Amino acid sequence: MVILLVSLLLFLALATYHSGDPSMNTAVATVTPHNWIGLFGAYLSDLLLQALGITAFLLPLWLGGVGWTWMRSRPGGSPILRWMGTLLALTFLPTIFGLLPWHWRWLHVVPIEGVVGRLMSGVLVVYLNIQGAWVVAAALAAAGLYFASDISFGVIRESIAAVSYTHLDVYKRQVDSWLDQMTPSKIPAFNLALGVITGIAVIIGFLVIFQSMYTAVLERTREIGVLKSMGASKFTIVGVVLRESAALSAAGVILGIAGTYGARALIAHLFPTMKDVYKRQLH
Repeated sequence: MVILLVSLLLFLALATYHSGDPSMNTAVATVTPHNWIGLFGAYLSDLLLQALGITAFLLPLWLGGVGWTWMRSRPGGSPILRWMGTLLALTFLPTIFGLLPWHWRWLHVVPIEGVVGRLMSGVLVVYLNIQGAWVVAAALAAAGLYFASDISFGVIRESIAAVSYTHLDVYKRQVDSWLDQMTPSKIPAFNLALGVITGIAVIIGFLVIFQSMYTAVLERTREIGVLKSMGASKFTIVGVVLRESAALSAAGVILGIAGTYGARALIAHLFPTMKDVYKRQLH
């Protein structure tokens, strides 16, 4: 409880930082600071923000996590690893901000990388170049956050799996209920509508084939004239057009059948319960 209170006070001190408050590097005549935690909060927030930049907000968050873990009597992992992770995060997160090409300032006053970020980024760039500095800083910052937060990916994966299984079970029951209602006996005029749709599809297919043959003849007027001048009969020319139309029709039928089986396999993969419902309806 004490750690939670300390983390809250530290967060409020950082969040209510004011550049006009008294600090170690400013001399002001004001007596009453703007900081919510008073004179101590003004000095502490100025020191942390000047040194660490906005990474200083990681401290109250880390203290709050530790306090919450202790209050709930949960294991918090190795204390040595958590402290080492915190030090790595407080060192290399400012370094990442220092490597950014933009130099932003918190409240238009404090550099977001702080003194630590500028020093570490400068050292890494000198010895490793900018690309190597990014790789090292990102890797160590990620490792620091991982150890400091004591995140367990196994627990996260199990939690996600449990939630997903619960929602999947509910979804499966809803789909089963919906599919039970989607039967010809429970939908009025279902067979009639299916017959009408099939008839329209047949008519459209006939018109498409007729249009394709008509277009093929129009586009080959010159070729037909050449064939006639060479002595080709009408049956030969009509046979050429029919063979082309038959080849196109056969290709369309094959593609249609393949697309049907593909769609069926995809639906069976996405909705495995539909196969069981279909079997129940047949029996």
